[in-house]
Amino acid sequence: YLNPSKKKGYVDVAFWLSAHLTNYNELLISENRKVIKSLRYYSLNEINEKVFISVLKEAFSHKEKGFYKRS
Repeated sequence: YLNPSKKKGYVDVAFWLSAHLTNYNELLISENRKVIKSLRYYSLNEINEKVFISVLKEAFSHKEKGFYKRS
């Protein structure tokens, strides 16, 4: 989902199934969150298409799974 913050001037592209995401984990922000991680952008120029599309594809591939990773 998209989470805009007018006050702080960014938009988070957030993923609720973050436990299943492994690509570009170092770029995913979990600030003050337990489950959700996001890609944070302050401008359109910051969007790295390769990263954005890769994370979207990975999230889509796990769409049938739940919030938490089960062993």
